This record gives sequence, structure tokens and C-alpha cells, in this order.
Amino acid sequence: MTRFGKMKWQGRHQRYLCDFGLGGDFFAVGSASDIWDGRGAVTAASLTQARAAAQARRHPQVPRAAPVGAGGRAAVAVLPAIQPATPADVIAMQRNLKSDFEAAEAHWQDWTAR
Repeated sequence: MTRFGKMKWQGRHQRYLCDFGLGGDFFAVGSASDIWDGRGAVTAASLTQARAAAQARRHPQVPRAAPVGAGGRAAVAVLPAIQPATPADVIAMQRNLKSDFEAAEAHWQDWTAR
């Protein structure tokens, strides 16, 4: 599925892990049948955690080179707070998981055995 979808996947014995399309860590998203039924095991906590990790990878906190302000202190880049995932975000991700399954199924003739 990684080959044809928008996310990275790992799986074994009909249980899957996915990176939510954000790179980095993989999170348990349930069985193939759950994902096909639109009930992938996505939680608001895991989605929020994945978003925070992705933001940290994209924008590491590094002091700015030029001093700022009255005391000559260097300002530290501050990342905006990650908003917790909402129930709507969870449903959207469940749909995204199913979309990756559908993309892989559409290319079933290109599958190769491992």
C-alpha cells in the first residue's frame, strides 16, 4: 500500500500500522476489515501525537542568529501549539486509510510478493 497510497504502511497478519501520511512513527490502525469498513483504529491521541512529531521534525527549535530585543538576548523560535485532533479529524483519517486501501486495490496487478 505504501507504493500506491499517500501514507507509509506496515502490516502483519491482517493488522496494520500507518504513519498517517506524516512520516516518522507508525501507529496501530487496526485490521484490514476494520479499515475497509471505515472503522480504522485511529485515536485523537495518536493523531495529535503524530502531528506534533511531524511539526518537530519540520521545524526544529533553534536559537536565531541575531540578537533580538532590549537585553541583547537571542530569541528562540517557538512552534505554534498543536491543536488536539477532533472527532472530525479522526473520521477524516479513517477515510484516508480506506482511500489508501482503495488505491492499492486499484493497482492489484502491480503487487509483488515479498
